[in-house]
Amino acid sequence: MLNKVILMGRLTADPELKHTPSNVAVCSFSLAVNRSFNKDETDFFDIVAWRNTAEFVSKYFTKGQQMALSGRLQTRTWEDRNGSKRKTVEVVADEVFLQTAREKEARRLPPVKRPCPLISVTQARSAKLTTKTAEISPFKKTDQGGQRKWKKRQEQSA
Repeated sequence: MLNKVILMGRLTADPELKHTPSNVAVCSFSLAVNRSFNKDETDFFDIVAWRNTAEFVSKYFTKGQQMALSGRLQTRTWEDRNGSKRKTVEVVADEVFLQTAREKEARRLPPVKRPCPLISVTQARSAKLTTKTAEISPFKKTDQGGQRKWKKRQEQSA
């Protein structure tokens, strides 16, 4: 069986972070998603994120920000204050992605270490790279005659 949900939309309010009695982080929020065939209609989805995903969402997302997520649908039953049984359908987020990279939002994010581009060992040694990761690659991709080549970035002196 397949239970996979992929959504992209905007947060309707700031995410709400709580902890269970066993100190597991849980974050709930709502996502407004425009319909692809009719931009005037919007669907609102209740989303729940757990553990590290919950902490990430509560730390880096605010009302109005655009996000993409993948997860699964979940149905749960609960009892309201009057004792009536209720049923809720929600999306449990497994992966969450930032969709806007505005300058002020980008400053809030921690630096992400990513692997250097594919370069030869000699190029890496000549660039004096001592680790396999770098914050910013010292090489740039150029396209000459349909072939991709890596060239060392020229530092601009001010």
